[in-house]
Amino acid sequence: MNFVFEEDKKNMLLDKLCGLPLRHQVKEFAIEDAVLSAKNLENLFKSNLLQSIQCLNLPKNSLGNKGIAPIFQSDRLRLIRKLDISSNNITGEEGGRIVADSKSFPSLACLDLRFNKLTHEGFRVLIQSKNYPALMSLKVDKNRLEDNGA
Repeated sequence: MNFVFEEDKKNMLLDKLCGLPLRHQVKEFAIEDAVLSAKNLENLFKSNLLQSIQCLNLPKNSLGNKGIAPIFQSDRLRLIRKLDISSNNITGEEGGRIVADSKSFPSLACLDLRFNKLTHEGFRVLIQSKNYPALMSLKVDKNRLEDNGA
């Protein structure tokens, strides 16, 4: 499923989408440039919509460190193999630590963190994490990584 939301209809559409009975398992879900709220994320993660998701794309949603925390604390996203949270204002060491400390994604093979504000400290914490045994691709270009960083 891939949706583009107009700001004034976003909450209504997400609420309806989360309440739909599913006849088929959804494998990929994308919401881009919708500026998701904590309530939007909470409803999304509580719904049955994401129970079999393997690819979750949430770029350009201004999630920030606070907004990504529920994603990395959720136990309903364990099947995800690809996660795109690029361009979400994820910052500093704290942002890297939120991602690194999560044990919610044992099958994650591809993580896209491009166009955020991770520092070399945040990147270092992330690459030292043992919580992503299946990770094959980590995209971090266009962050605040210094040449002498991680």
